[in-house]
Amino acid sequence: MTTLETLFRHPLGPALVLALGGLLLRLSRAVRLRPVFFSQRDRSEHVFARLRGLFTALVILGAGADLVLLRVPPIQASLRWVWQPLTVAGSALDWRLDGWSWLAALLVLLLTATALLLREDGGASVSGQASVSGQASVSGQASVSDQTASSSRGDAERTLLLGAAALAFVFSGNVVTLASCWVILDAALAFQLRPGERVEPAGRAWGLLSLAGLLVFVVLALLGENGGRTLLMSGPFERVELGLLWVVALIRAGVYPLHYWLTSSGRIEATDRVALHLIVPTTGLWLLARVHEVAGPNWDSRPEWAALGALALLGTALVAWTTEDEGLRWRWIALNRASLVVMAAYVAVLAGPGALVWPLVTFSLGSGLLAVGQATRARWGWSLPTWLSALALWGLPGTPGFLARSVLIFPTGLPVALPLFGVILVAETLLVAALWQAAIGAELSESGHVHKQLPVLARSETGQSEKLLSDESLARPARPDWSTLARLGLATALLAAPLIAWGTAPAQLANLAGLHAGGAFPTLRWALANARRSVWIGLALSGLAGVGLGVMRRQIFAQMRGWQRGIVAVVSLEWLYQAIAGVVALAGAGLQYFAALGEGEGYLGWLMLTGLILWVLLRG
Repeated sequence: MTTLETLFRHPLGPALVLALGGLLLRLSRAVRLRPVFFSQRDRSEHVFARLRGLFTALVILGAGADLVLLRVPPIQASLRWVWQPLTVAGSALDWRLDGWSWLAALLVLLLTATALLLREDGGASVSGQASVSGQASVSGQASVSDQTASSSRGDAERTLLLGAAALAFVFSGNVVTLASCWVILDAALAFQLRPGERVEPAGRAWGLLSLAGLLVFVVLALLGENGGRTLLMSGPFERVELGLLWVVALIRAGVYPLHYWLTSSGRIEATDRVALHLIVPTTGLWLLARVHEVAGPNWDSRPEWAALGALALLGTALVAWTTEDEGLRWRWIALNRASLVVMAAYVAVLAGPGALVWPLVTFSLGSGLLAVGQATRARWGWSLPTWLSALALWGLPGTPGFLARSVLIFPTGLPVALPLFGVILVAETLLVAALWQAAIGAELSESGHVHKQLPVLARSETGQSEKLLSDESLARPARPDWSTLARLGLATALLAAPLIAWGTAPAQLANLAGLHAGGAFPTLRWALANARRSVWIGLALSGLAGVGLGVMRRQIFAQMRGWQRGIVAVVSLEWLYQAIAGVVALAGAGLQYFAALGEGEGYLGWLMLTGLILWVLLRG
């Protein structure tokens, strides 16, 4: 027992459990072990898949148990690995346990389990980046579906390794550990997105996050030889170093307008959407709270930053309401709630986790439950998880979203308080309209009629093959097997239970994570009794107007499809990313030309010219 405690009873323990589980799954896939007592290959494949699924569940349970045991005395709050080269000062890799890191790790673990449960669903959830047209060829779509299913089935080890990297990231204690875990997390994300099989979104995410990671190494250079040991939770940092860490946290969180690495055009499944849009941004928002805690609440409390945060909420909500595709709508709803976390940092009076805890919980659990709800409705026809997630993301009293929403109307002392409140109210109204569309699952068809989003993937009776069906051929959601029902039900419970429990009893979250039970964790009765009138006004107006916009969406957009697509194209800022990529490509081509001119094909020419100049000078 002492050996197990030495190996796993420390902040890096849950990450090691997930990493070892992922490596063992990868090894089993490489070796392709098969039970020899099965005569039929299909039966052997089926049993082997079941064993892999059971092992994956045990790995998640083991990591969860290890995470819970970290809160049981005696608590080992740190794990240090000191390395001392002969010629330089050296440093120490340091992982530390506190309430904020533990809560972020719990959210990452819940999202990792959710992604695995959605992966086992075989990609049947609504996850496309473009709507399936009824006039498309069934056979052509079936081939695409088969390729997608084959590429996603049995890749649980990728998600486990990504979860391990994310857990190691959120327990980082100093800057050098943060920089090391940044690189590991980028590699795990690229492995999750399978860059060898598709360019997007792996290429964009890997490239932009790697460039952002260089800023972390710039911070290391600014700190000096011994600065790598500086603790993230206490500092000290200079203003420039805080600014760079703030920027890299915003990029890792993928908040608008630094969301380019999240908005690729490639088609990804529901499990990869949870990994890309929730697990990795959660680590960025964890870092944001760390920087905010060290810098203090007044460091970024400026009207221009609050205005930028309000515009981010407005832009993401507008795209979420305007877009026609359900997968894209989910993406922009998640971006909107991530931007809410940043807005809380700009306007709250508390510093660090106290200011960002409820927006982060709402973003991670609410957006994850919405993804599960879409899969549940598509495979099961059950809409309750979708409605619960929509209400939590909106801010219904009794959910974490209600406590997170209160920061939207706080900055009454700012010179732009009234216009800011107006912009936020419009943004919340558009968000409610988008949530309404996501909850009812209705879309505009090409003819302008509303039709329900139906599952496009239907399993055969043996469960070994899938085919794609058009919307017209489906009268009701496909009937899933009991294992699918169990997985979707478990995923719903994993996210809905903490949403309801922490929303109705906020102090439970403080007790569970070991956070300081201050003003950020009131009782629900106190929160309801002391909420400002502007909170209730914002809830009522955004709810009524948002539902009205959702109901009238067909009449609004039926005759302006071109404008609708134009709004999405402009506000999503994809044109800006393409312009920047074009400028970088042009600069690279120019550098390549001059390099070829000076070193490659033009080397002999420059040598002859130099000889000619020397000959003229010597003759002269």
